[in-house]
Amino acid sequence: MFETLAAVSFLLSLLAVAALLAARAREVRANARVARLQEQVDRIAAHVGMPVEASPAGAASRDMVPGSMVAQGPSAEAIALYRSGHRIDAIKLYRTQSGVGLAEAKVGLERAAAVDASTAEIAADPAAPVPVTTTPDRPSDGRSLFT
Repeated sequence: MFETLAAVSFLLSLLAVAALLAARAREVRANARVARLQEQVDRIAAHVGMPVEASPAGAASRDMVPGSMVAQGPSAEAIALYRSGHRIDAIKLYRTQSGVGLAEAKVGLERAAAVDASTAEIAADPAAPVPVTTTPDRPSDGRSLFT
């Protein structure tokens, strides 16, 4: 009887530890996503000449992400390599510079190259119309379904 009670309490302890570890992993992933999104906002703001405001108190920041998971994003050299077709070399360079994993490096470079490409198109012709994205609540002509 006493052995059964000890075994049950041990299993409950393991379950609690597993739940805590899973919650911590979700928190780290969420912080990394917030940091990536903040970096994208900073790049866009810098491109259009808006001053980047300091984060409000309590807001997530890049410092919350452990290690160099988010760091500064891919370097201009890595992005140039990626966009010129030398994707493996670009991924190797980015991984060496930042210490991120293979999948993170690939996704980071894809996103950075896409952001650079879209900002280059905007910079080339700032008067060009911005394409309207069609979504279920927005027809292709830009009208809202709710107006």
